[in-house]
Amino acid sequence: MRAWLKVKLPILLPAVVFAWAIGISVSLAQYLPTLVLGAGRITTITTEAVALSSGFDRRVTAIYAIWQALLPFIFFFLAIIVNRLHGKHRKLKIRGV
Repeated sequence: MRAWLKVKLPILLPAVVFAWAIGISVSLAQYLPTLVLGAGRITTITTEAVALSSGFDRRVTAIYAIWQALLPFIFFFLAIIVNRLHGKHRKLKIRGV
């Protein structure tokens, strides 16, 4: 376990974090599979945004649309931050600091 944490994890961390961000952004964009497989019983931000766009309050619809756009942005931003921090830490570790 120690070898995995010291050798494998530093190598795999950037790829795992970006795969996580891509997976989240794709899952947020999957409206039809959620609707078809869940038969309308599963509530997600995407399904609620589409349902609200059919005529309810525009302000509430705008809030759902903003959340739908911001969530992937937040996860990609976190992935980039983790990758940069990991890279700086690894460079310092390699130099012996």
